[in-house]
Amino acid sequence: MKARSRSLAALKFIAGFCWWGGLVSCGGLVVLVVLEFSGVDTFVERSVQGYASSFDTSAFSVESKDGFVGELELEEPVIVRVKFGREYWDERPAEFPIFVFLTLGFMGIFLAPVWHFRKLLESVERGEAFAAANAKRLRTLGSWILVGVFWDLLMELIVSGIADSALRPQGFTLNGHLSLNGGLLVAGLCVFALSEVFRLGAKMREEQELTI
Repeated sequence: MKARSRSLAALKFIAGFCWWGGLVSCGGLVVLVVLEFSGVDTFVERSVQGYASSFDTSAFSVESKDGFVGELELEEPVIVRVKFGREYWDERPAEFPIFVFLTLGFMGIFLAPVWHFRKLLESVERGEAFAAANAKRLRTLGSWILVGVFWDLLMELIVSGIADSALRPQGFTLNGHLSLNGGLLVAGLCVFALSEVFRLGAKMREEQELTI
């Protein structure tokens, strides 16, 4: 019991840290957005992110310490970030709000499952693990995880599309990019399966109480 209590305390600490850290990050982001739209120079360096491939590696060389020459290969696509001065962004006022929207949306999708996870842990701490409310929380948690998977796809598509249309690279090419986070997708499906276990556990508990 003591070991389980320590595990639960550790989980609550991690969930609380993620929750309050996420809230602070959202607050800081909102302040930065207000300052940016007010024309105040901030320490944030804006950049255009793209996914590069077909690199011209002829300008690169690699040698071992004993003189053997190797051939450089890059695992593509490679994430590249191109930094521009404020003048570049002043000429493109529509791009910054898009990035802000995507980032705030990502933070919201991150915080929503953390909040449900905290509530789940509080219920477990009270000894009410197999309750119908917890099964519902797990289904909601799984739904938010899956939303996060597809939001990540949307972010990659929009960000890489902006870079592909706005930049003229030399020595490499930029491409639109989509990659499915398989690990997160499996995690979301596992949470759905776990919610069914909790639902059946809650049903069995209710039937047992009625029998008694």
